[in-house]
Amino acid sequence: MEKTANEKPTDNGPTDEQPKEQSLSLISIIMAAGLGKRMSSDKAKVLHEVAGKPMLYHVIRNAIAIGSEKILIVVGKYKQDIISAMGPLFPPNILTKFVYITQFDAMLDGEICSLGTGDAIRCCLPYFTPLKCINTTKVIILSGDVPFVHPRQLLTFSKADNAIMVSTLKDPTGYGRVLMNIDKHLVKIIEQTQCNKEQLSCNLVNAGIYNLTVELLEESIPNIELNEEKKEFFLTDFYLYTNKPIQCFFLPQVPKNVNTPAELKQINQVKMNLF
Repeated sequence: MEKTANEKPTDNGPTDEQPKEQSLSLISIIMAAGLGKRMSSDKAKVLHEVAGKPMLYHVIRNAIAIGSEKILIVVGKYKQDIISAMGPLFPPNILTKFVYITQFDAMLDGEICSLGTGDAIRCCLPYFTPLKCINTTKVIILSGDVPFVHPRQLLTFSKADNAIMVSTLKDPTGYGRVLMNIDKHLVKIIEQTQCNKEQLSCNLVNAGIYNLTVELLEESIPNIELNEEKKEFFLTDFYLYTNKPIQCFFLPQVPKNVNTPAELKQINQVKMNLF
């Protein structure tokens, strides 16, 4: 029974026998606020179904599989739809791991703008301390529209220290390019729209999945500057604001994301026995 405000504690403070509240070692952030305008639907993008379940369901399953102690789900205007959809799909002991965080739009130059992936992570920073995260807590950052990453690959990735997933593509069109040094440490991430002709020929791409410590995120994310052309904060700019080495973790192929009805149909046709 809870104590009332006027009750006095009956003990003399914590003893060696009383359990101490432990800090978290691994959490996940899932970016699920995207509107998915190209889906031509009134449904939240992450609620479109792949293999009979919402895309977000599969991403959460992966976060659970790697041992995430808390799962921060960044949502936007479809927050209530997403909460309602996820509720029946997971048991109560898993639902208690979820923390829904709202990413609000902003008015810039007279138009309403979604502030991008960098802002999505910025919205999560105030939650780290209340959730008992410490500097060394690892944060796996996932996208709600990338439903299939092999759990074993993600588990191996989660054991790295400050890393991004990368892969090579014969045709890297549409992907951000990655430059690394001889030690396979990140040198630069360049969004395709920002690439010059030489950089466009690079076939090492950013897979959009990150494993970064709370310490690195807290020192870098608040400093990311608004991209004036896109009116967004790019998460991919995080490395500009840290001196810590960032490993490049290679995947044999880039996990497919879903942006259009055609891509949704295509990924549903692929037989994937991941779960």
